[in-house]
Amino acid sequence: MEFEFVPEFPEGPMLVIIVAVSVWSLLWKAVALYKAGTLRHKGWFTALFFINTLGILEILYVAVFSKPDRRLVRRPG
Repeated sequence: MEFEFVPEFPEGPMLVIIVAVSVWSLLWKAVALYKAGTLRHKGWFTALFFINTLGILEILYVAVFSKPDRRLVRRPG
């Protein structure tokens, strides 16, 4: 007896969910990678590039960890 597994392509609501989650994740990843690159956070950039968390790690980086260090900001005067 031979079994052949042929996966079915998702249709209807499942396809919409997959596309929505993919776009959501891609947008957050793009924003987070841009911020990590401009702030020269090499470790964060590498982690964000390779780890896929459906936007959770990316949102945390943008909201919490990408804030500039206040000690490095020059004050006028």
